[in-house]
Amino acid sequence: MRIAITALTVMALLLTAANLQAQSYEQGLSQASDKIAQSLASRNGQIATVLDLNGLDGTTTQLGKLVAQDVFDQLVSSASNVTWIDPSRRDFVVQENQLAADRLMDPVTQKQLGKLLGLSLIVTGTVTELGDSARIQLRAVEIETARVVGSASTTVELPEALKRLNDRRASTPARSGSNLQSDLLEFQVSRLDLMSGGKDSKYLFVVTSTFSIMNRSGSDIWLLMSGLSLGACQYGGRVFSAFASTQPEFINGVKFYPRINTNLSHEERKPDYTPLPAGATAMVSVRILCPLENLPTFTSGVTNLVSEIAVDFGDRMEQRSFSVSDVEVTSNSAN
Repeated sequence: MRIAITALTVMALLLTAANLQAQSYEQGLSQASDKIAQSLASRNGQIATVLDLNGLDGTTTQLGKLVAQDVFDQLVSSASNVTWIDPSRRDFVVQENQLAADRLMDPVTQKQLGKLLGLSLIVTGTVTELGDSARIQLRAVEIETARVVGSASTTVELPEALKRLNDRRASTPARSGSNLQSDLLEFQVSRLDLMSGGKDSKYLFVVTSTFSIMNRSGSDIWLLMSGLSLGACQYGGRVFSAFASTQPEFINGVKFYPRINTNLSHEERKPDYTPLPAGATAMVSVRILCPLENLPTFTSGVTNLVSEIAVDFGDRMEQRSFSVSDVEVTSNSAN
Protein backbone atom coordinates (compact mmCIF):
# COMPACT_ATOMS: atom_id res chain seq x y z
CA MET A 1 0.00 0.00 0.00
CA ARG A 2 2.85 2.39 0.81
CA ILE A 3 4.43 1.74 -2.62
CA ALA A 4 1.11 2.40 -4.38
CA ILE A 5 0.61 5.69 -2.54
CA THR A 6 4.15 6.76 -3.41
CA ALA A 7 3.63 5.97 -7.09
CA LEU A 8 0.39 7.93 -7.18
CA THR A 9 2.07 10.86 -5.47
CA VAL A 10 4.92 10.88 -7.97
CA MET A 11 2.47 10.73 -10.89
CA ALA A 12 0.49 13.64 -9.47
CA LEU A 13 3.67 15.69 -9.09
CA LEU A 14 4.68 14.92 -12.68
CA LEU A 15 1.29 15.97 -14.00
CA THR A 16 1.38 19.18 -11.98
CA ALA A 17 4.87 20.02 -13.25
CA ALA A 18 3.85 19.29 -16.84
CA ASN A 19 0.79 21.53 -16.60
CA LEU A 20 2.84 24.38 -15.10
CA GLN A 21 5.35 24.19 -17.99
CA ALA A 22 2.76 23.76 -20.75
CA GLN A 23 2.56 26.30 -23.56
CA SER A 24 -0.61 27.18 -25.40
CA TYR A 25 -1.56 24.57 -27.99
CA GLU A 26 -0.95 26.93 -30.92
CA GLN A 27 2.41 28.20 -29.64
CA GLY A 28 3.79 24.81 -28.67
CA LEU A 29 2.74 23.15 -31.91
CA SER A 30 4.17 26.01 -33.96
CA GLN A 31 7.56 25.82 -32.22
CA ALA A 32 7.80 22.02 -32.55
CA SER A 33 6.79 22.14 -36.22
CA ASP A 34 9.30 24.91 -36.93
CA LYS A 35 12.07 22.77 -35.43
CA ILE A 36 11.12 19.88 -37.70
CA ALA A 37 11.05 22.30 -40.64
CA GLN A 38 14.60 23.44 -39.82
CA SER A 39 15.80 19.82 -39.92
CA LEU A 40 14.36 19.53 -43.45
CA ALA A 41 15.93 22.73 -44.78
CA SER A 42 18.34 20.82 -47.03
CA ARG A 43 15.66 18.46 -48.38
CA ASN A 44 14.62 20.63 -51.29
CA GLY A 45 12.11 18.99 -53.61
CA GLN A 46 11.74 15.80 -51.55
CA ILE A 47 8.25 14.43 -50.88
CA ALA A 48 6.90 13.86 -47.38
CA THR A 49 3.74 13.27 -45.38
CA VAL A 50 2.67 13.30 -41.74
CA LEU A 51 1.38 10.12 -40.11
CA ASP A 52 -1.28 10.12 -37.41
CA LEU A 53 0.35 10.39 -33.99
CA ASN A 54 0.07 7.38 -31.66
CA GLY A 55 -0.33 7.15 -27.93
CA LEU A 56 2.31 5.40 -25.83
CA ASP A 57 0.39 2.12 -26.26
CA GLY A 58 0.81 2.34 -30.03
CA THR A 59 -2.84 3.08 -30.84
CA THR A 60 -4.09 6.12 -32.72
CA THR A 61 -6.63 8.30 -30.93
CA GLN A 62 -8.77 11.09 -32.29
CA LEU A 63 -6.43 13.49 -30.50
CA GLY A 64 -3.44 12.03 -32.36
CA LYS A 65 -5.25 12.33 -35.67
CA LEU A 66 -6.13 15.98 -35.09
CA VAL A 67 -2.66 16.96 -33.87
CA ALA A 68 -1.11 15.28 -36.94
CA GLN A 69 -3.39 17.29 -39.23
CA ASP A 70 -2.42 20.51 -37.46
CA VAL A 71 1.29 19.60 -37.71
CA PHE A 72 0.78 18.99 -41.43
CA ASP A 73 -0.83 22.42 -41.88
CA GLN A 74 2.09 24.05 -40.05
CA LEU A 75 4.74 22.23 -42.09
CA VAL A 76 3.12 23.09 -45.42
CA SER A 77 3.96 26.72 -44.57
CA SER A 78 7.20 26.40 -42.59
CA ALA A 79 8.84 23.68 -44.74
CA SER A 80 7.67 24.83 -48.16
CA ASN A 81 10.87 23.51 -49.77
CA VAL A 82 9.39 20.02 -49.29
CA THR A 83 6.40 18.70 -51.25
CA TRP A 84 3.74 17.57 -48.76
CA ILE A 85 1.19 14.81 -49.47
CA ASP A 86 -2.13 15.54 -47.77
CA PRO A 87 -3.10 12.96 -45.08
CA SER A 88 -6.44 12.40 -46.83
CA ARG A 89 -4.58 11.35 -50.00
CA ARG A 90 -2.33 9.13 -47.87
CA ASP A 91 -5.36 7.43 -46.28
CA PHE A 92 -6.87 6.87 -49.72
CA VAL A 93 -3.70 5.14 -50.97
CA VAL A 94 -3.45 3.05 -47.78
CA GLN A 95 -7.00 1.78 -48.22
CA GLU A 96 -6.79 1.31 -51.99
CA ASN A 97 -3.65 -0.81 -51.66
CA GLN A 98 -4.90 -2.69 -48.58
CA LEU A 99 -2.02 -1.63 -46.36
CA ALA A 100 -2.51 -2.18 -42.65
CA ALA A 101 -3.22 1.29 -41.25
CA ASP A 102 -2.30 0.14 -37.75
CA ARG A 103 1.16 -0.92 -39.00
CA LEU A 104 2.27 2.38 -40.52
CA MET A 105 4.89 2.68 -37.76
CA ASP A 106 6.54 -0.46 -39.16
CA PRO A 107 9.54 0.47 -41.39
CA VAL A 108 8.57 -2.20 -43.95
CA THR A 109 5.05 -0.77 -44.31
CA GLN A 110 6.50 2.73 -44.45
CA LYS A 111 8.71 1.70 -47.37
CA GLN A 112 5.66 0.28 -49.17
CA LEU A 113 3.79 3.54 -48.62
CA GLY A 114 6.88 5.46 -49.72
CA LYS A 115 7.00 3.65 -53.06
CA LEU A 116 3.29 4.22 -53.68
CA LEU A 117 3.43 7.95 -52.96
CA GLY A 118 7.03 8.66 -53.97
CA LEU A 119 7.90 9.60 -50.39
CA SER A 120 11.41 10.23 -49.13
CA LEU A 121 10.43 11.34 -45.64
CA ILE A 122 7.69 10.92 -43.07
CA VAL A 123 6.93 12.87 -39.93
CA THR A 124 5.64 10.70 -37.12
CA GLY A 125 5.51 10.76 -33.33
CA THR A 126 3.41 10.40 -30.21
CA VAL A 127 0.94 12.46 -28.21
CA THR A 128 0.47 11.62 -24.52
CA GLU A 129 -2.25 13.05 -22.30
CA LEU A 130 -1.00 14.58 -19.04
CA GLY A 131 -4.14 15.71 -17.29
CA ASP A 132 -5.10 19.07 -18.79
CA SER A 133 -2.03 19.10 -21.03
CA ALA A 134 -0.39 16.79 -23.54
CA ARG A 135 3.17 15.88 -24.45
CA ILE A 136 3.76 15.93 -28.22
CA GLN A 137 6.89 14.33 -29.67
CA LEU A 138 7.68 14.58 -33.38
CA ARG A 139 10.30 12.83 -35.53
CA ALA A 140 11.26 13.32 -39.16
CA VAL A 141 12.38 9.97 -40.56
CA GLU A 142 14.17 9.12 -43.81
CA ILE A 143 12.16 6.22 -45.20
CA GLU A 144 14.91 4.39 -47.08
CA THR A 145 17.28 4.21 -44.09
CA ALA A 146 14.81 4.62 -41.16
CA ARG A 147 17.21 7.29 -39.91
CA VAL A 148 15.76 10.04 -37.72
CA VAL A 149 16.83 13.32 -39.32
CA GLY A 150 15.01 15.66 -36.95
CA SER A 151 13.04 15.65 -33.71
CA ALA A 152 11.09 18.04 -31.55
CA SER A 153 8.92 17.87 -28.44
CA THR A 154 6.60 20.18 -26.58
CA THR A 155 4.08 20.15 -23.76
CA VAL A 156 0.89 22.03 -24.57
CA GLU A 157 -2.30 22.98 -22.83
CA LEU A 158 -5.25 21.08 -24.25
CA PRO A 159 -8.19 23.21 -25.36
CA GLU A 160 -11.50 21.98 -23.94
CA ALA A 161 -12.63 20.54 -27.30
CA LEU A 162 -9.51 18.35 -27.52
CA LYS A 163 -9.85 16.91 -24.02
CA ARG A 164 -13.01 15.09 -25.10
CA LEU A 165 -11.09 13.21 -27.80
CA ASN A 166 -8.52 11.46 -25.63
CA ASP A 167 -10.26 8.10 -25.21
CA ARG A 168 -11.79 7.76 -28.67
CA ARG A 169 -10.10 5.53 -31.26
CA ALA A 170 -9.51 6.82 -34.75
CA SER A 171 -10.03 3.35 -36.21
CA THR A 172 -13.77 3.15 -35.37
CA PRO A 173 -15.44 1.62 -38.42
CA ALA A 174 -18.46 3.10 -40.14
CA ARG A 175 -21.76 1.42 -39.38
CA SER A 176 -23.26 -1.10 -41.75
CA GLY A 177 -25.99 1.46 -42.45
CA SER A 178 -23.47 3.55 -44.43
CA ASN A 179 -24.25 1.58 -47.56
CA LEU A 180 -26.47 1.95 -50.62
CA GLN A 181 -27.16 -0.72 -53.23
CA SER A 182 -29.02 -0.05 -56.44
CA ASP A 183 -29.37 -1.91 -59.72
CA LEU A 184 -26.59 0.30 -61.11
CA LEU A 185 -24.10 1.31 -58.40
CA GLU A 186 -23.26 0.31 -54.84
CA PHE A 187 -21.90 2.94 -52.44
CA GLN A 188 -20.02 1.98 -49.26
CA VAL A 189 -18.83 4.79 -46.99
CA SER A 190 -15.83 3.74 -44.90
CA ARG A 191 -14.97 7.05 -43.19
CA LEU A 192 -16.36 10.50 -42.58
CA ASP A 193 -14.21 12.79 -40.45
CA LEU A 194 -14.75 16.33 -39.21
CA MET A 195 -11.52 18.21 -38.63
CA SER A 196 -10.38 21.61 -37.54
CA GLY A 197 -9.81 24.23 -40.22
CA GLY A 198 -6.33 24.81 -38.75
CA LYS A 199 -5.46 28.49 -38.79
CA ASP A 200 -8.90 29.19 -40.27
CA SER A 201 -10.85 27.30 -37.57
CA LYS A 202 -12.72 30.48 -36.61
CA TYR A 203 -14.36 30.45 -40.05
CA LEU A 204 -14.16 26.94 -41.49
CA PHE A 205 -14.03 23.29 -40.63
CA VAL A 206 -13.00 20.42 -42.90
CA VAL A 207 -15.07 17.37 -43.84
CA THR A 208 -13.22 14.41 -45.34
CA SER A 209 -14.64 11.10 -46.46
CA THR A 210 -13.55 7.90 -48.15
CA PHE A 211 -16.08 5.76 -49.99
CA SER A 212 -16.30 3.17 -52.74
CA ILE A 213 -18.49 3.04 -55.85
CA MET A 214 -19.04 -0.43 -57.31
CA ASN A 215 -20.46 -1.06 -60.78
CA ARG A 216 -23.39 -3.50 -60.39
CA SER A 217 -24.89 -2.90 -63.84
CA GLY A 218 -23.31 -5.93 -65.55
CA SER A 219 -21.78 -3.80 -68.31
CA ASP A 220 -18.94 -1.32 -68.68
CA ILE A 221 -19.89 2.26 -67.83
CA TRP A 222 -18.25 5.70 -67.53
CA LEU A 223 -18.93 8.10 -64.65
CA LEU A 224 -18.80 11.85 -64.14
CA MET A 225 -19.75 13.21 -60.72
CA SER A 226 -21.56 16.55 -60.96
CA GLY A 227 -22.53 17.07 -57.32
CA LEU A 228 -21.54 15.82 -53.87
CA SER A 229 -22.81 16.79 -50.43
CA LEU A 230 -21.80 15.50 -47.03
CA GLY A 231 -24.54 16.65 -44.70
CA ALA A 232 -24.88 20.42 -45.08
CA CYS A 233 -21.46 20.70 -46.76
CA GLN A 234 -21.40 20.78 -50.56
CA TYR A 235 -18.31 20.14 -52.68
CA GLY A 236 -17.46 22.87 -55.15
CA GLY A 237 -13.72 22.54 -55.84
CA ARG A 238 -13.22 25.80 -53.98
CA VAL A 239 -10.20 27.47 -52.48
CA PHE A 240 -11.31 30.02 -49.91
CA SER A 241 -8.98 32.79 -51.06
CA ALA A 242 -9.49 34.77 -47.86
CA PHE A 243 -8.09 31.86 -45.88
CA ALA A 244 -5.04 30.80 -47.87
CA SER A 245 -3.57 28.68 -45.06
CA THR A 246 -6.33 26.08 -45.45
CA GLN A 247 -5.69 23.31 -47.99
CA PRO A 248 -8.08 23.41 -50.98
CA GLU A 249 -10.97 21.05 -51.61
CA PHE A 250 -10.43 17.97 -53.76
CA ILE A 251 -11.99 14.76 -55.03
CA ASN A 252 -9.75 11.82 -55.93
CA GLY A 253 -10.84 8.59 -57.61
CA VAL A 254 -13.61 9.88 -59.87
CA LYS A 255 -13.76 12.86 -62.21
CA PHE A 256 -15.91 15.82 -61.15
CA TYR A 257 -17.49 18.59 -63.20
CA PRO A 258 -20.56 20.56 -62.04
CA ARG A 259 -22.09 21.12 -65.48
CA ILE A 260 -23.05 18.16 -67.67
CA ASN A 261 -23.25 18.57 -71.45
CA THR A 262 -25.98 16.16 -72.54
CA ASN A 263 -25.45 16.83 -76.25
CA LEU A 264 -22.07 15.12 -76.57
CA SER A 265 -21.57 11.69 -78.13
CA HIS A 266 -20.06 8.77 -76.23
CA GLU A 267 -16.66 9.26 -77.88
CA GLU A 268 -16.71 12.95 -77.02
CA ARG A 269 -17.61 12.24 -73.39
CA LYS A 270 -15.13 9.42 -72.75
CA PRO A 271 -12.00 11.55 -72.12
CA ASP A 272 -13.78 13.47 -69.36
CA TYR A 273 -15.42 10.49 -67.66
CA THR A 274 -14.01 7.86 -65.28
CA PRO A 275 -14.21 4.32 -66.76
CA LEU A 276 -15.73 1.70 -64.45
CA PRO A 277 -15.80 -1.82 -65.97
CA ALA A 278 -18.50 -4.29 -64.94
CA GLY A 279 -17.92 -5.45 -61.34
CA ALA A 280 -15.10 -2.93 -60.76
CA THR A 281 -14.88 -0.58 -57.78
CA ALA A 282 -13.65 3.01 -57.66
CA MET A 283 -12.18 4.24 -54.37
CA VAL A 284 -13.04 7.90 -53.83
CA SER A 285 -11.67 10.38 -51.29
CA VAL A 286 -13.00 13.89 -50.83
CA ARG A 287 -12.11 16.98 -48.82
CA ILE A 288 -14.69 19.75 -48.39
CA LEU A 289 -14.23 23.15 -46.75
CA CYS A 290 -17.38 24.07 -44.86
CA PRO A 291 -18.46 27.28 -43.08
CA LEU A 292 -18.37 26.90 -39.31
CA GLU A 293 -22.09 27.75 -39.09
CA ASN A 294 -22.87 24.29 -40.57
CA LEU A 295 -21.03 22.38 -37.83
CA PRO A 296 -24.12 21.99 -35.55
CA THR A 297 -25.85 19.94 -38.29
CA PHE A 298 -23.45 17.06 -37.47
CA THR A 299 -24.19 16.95 -33.72
CA SER A 300 -26.37 13.82 -34.03
CA GLY A 301 -23.28 11.82 -35.10
CA VAL A 302 -24.83 10.69 -38.41
CA THR A 303 -25.46 12.41 -41.71
CA ASN A 304 -26.17 11.71 -45.38
CA LEU A 305 -23.95 11.49 -48.46
CA VAL A 306 -25.74 12.69 -51.60
CA SER A 307 -24.13 12.35 -55.03
CA GLU A 308 -25.24 13.45 -58.48
CA ILE A 309 -23.63 11.27 -61.17
CA ALA A 310 -23.83 11.22 -64.96
CA VAL A 311 -23.59 7.62 -66.20
CA ASP A 312 -22.50 6.92 -69.79
CA PHE A 313 -23.61 3.46 -70.97
CA GLY A 314 -22.00 3.82 -74.40
CA ASP A 315 -25.28 4.12 -76.30
CA ARG A 316 -26.93 6.59 -73.93
CA MET A 317 -26.28 8.83 -70.94
CA GLU A 318 -28.35 9.08 -67.75
CA GLN A 319 -28.14 11.39 -64.76
CA ARG A 320 -28.79 9.70 -61.42
CA SER A 321 -28.96 10.86 -57.82
CA PHE A 322 -27.72 8.59 -55.01
CA SER A 323 -28.26 9.17 -51.29
CA VAL A 324 -26.50 7.14 -48.59
CA SER A 325 -28.28 7.63 -45.26
CA ASP A 326 -27.07 7.08 -41.69
CA VAL A 327 -23.42 7.75 -42.46
CA GLU A 328 -21.62 7.79 -39.13
CA VAL A 329 -19.27 10.63 -38.31
CA THR A 330 -16.23 8.44 -37.68
CA SER A 331 -14.29 11.16 -35.89
CA ASN A 332 -15.07 14.71 -34.88
CA SER A 333 -12.16 16.96 -34.04
CA ALA A 334 -13.66 20.12 -35.51
CA ASN A 335 -15.24 21.41 -32.30
